[in-house]
Amino acid sequence: MNGMGTREHILGALRATAPAPAPDSRALESRINQHHARGALRDATLSQRADVMERVMTSVRTEVFRSDAASWPGLLAARLAQAGVQRLLLDSATGEGAAL
Repeated sequence: MNGMGTREHILGALRATAPAPAPDSRALESRINQHHARGALRDATLSQRADVMERVMTSVRTEVFRSDAASWPGLLAARLAQAGVQRLLLDSATGEGAAL
């Protein structure tokens, strides 16, 4: 095999094993929306969707705390204090950061 053939062979092998390029985020979001529009949660209420999300998250050992828009900062502050967190980096320019 000549030098050019070897080079092409190596490049071909690398291309064959390379990960696929990341999809365009808008295209991915569209596919996700289409998936959910066809799925069982299509007609679900917000509370039902939250129930499903909680079951999914707890199935992978994630702690879930549910709260309404007004009381989540207090709930999070209490949980952080219980965990002994003394410093928290946040962006006070965001709505969430300002609330905390």
